[in-house]
Amino acid sequence: MKKNILSEMDKHKSEFRLSDAADFSWDQAYIFRPYTTEEEMEQQLGMPFEPDNNLEERDDLNVIVFVKEDRVAGYAEIPRSYGDFLVQEEPLTPKKDRIQFEEIKT
Repeated sequence: MKKNILSEMDKHKSEFRLSDAADFSWDQAYIFRPYTTEEEMEQQLGMPFEPDNNLEERDDLNVIVFVKEDRVAGYAEIPRSYGDFLVQEEPLTPKKDRIQFEEIKT
């Protein structure tokens, strides 16, 4: 999944459809930016979620969490070196799944 998302970001440079990258069925997706705590993620998701990436202490990672039938179906850790996701209405759905991002200038 991460590989597919990074491939879409490489191809499109500013916007892509999450459905083009996800090779499984999902109902909703949430984007969590750096420094998001587990509690904040669980509050948005409405369920327990325990990633092992210490996102709340990191500035180099975005996390996309996919939900199917009120369960976490999977998640992808996306390095910010590929781009910063722009703030958008959440959750994403298969019908409303465009993700905008901008490249990080180094």
